Amino acid sequence: MAETELSKQVKNLVDKMSLSELMTLEKELERQKAKHGRISKIAKEFQKRLTTWNKRMGTSFSLEEVLGSNMLRPRKGSRTLAKYRNPNNQTETWTGLGRKPTWFKKAIADGAKLEELSIKKKTDEPQEEGTPP
Repeated sequence: MAETELSKQVKNLVDKMSLSELMTLEKELERQKAKHGRISKIAKEFQKRLTTWNKRMGTSFSLEEVLGSNMLRPRKGSRTLAKYRNPNNQTETWTGLGRKPTWFKKAIADGAKLEELSIKKKTDEPQEEGTPP
């Protein structure tokens, strides 16, 4: 088997590790293998039961149909955009979903209007005459 660049780098790192670090790495690898094995076992059992179900009921459901295609792909971060920004700390934002952050409640209590806290889109800003939108 041809040695890839990545496997060469890993081999170099492992060669530099102490015995203690290697033992820690071995324990982590065993833990990961066990975790992967449990997940594989569950997935195989589920597939087996789905196949049995399909045979009994005369259906042909796939894993994607049963679990939804989103369940078979790793999740990515939130896609909800922030709607409000803290005027005192520009790094603090809120999507408008869930509990109101403390800075938001305080700003409203101090008399700020929603429009003042709202993150304005470029299309919301007034355009000068003669400027394309």
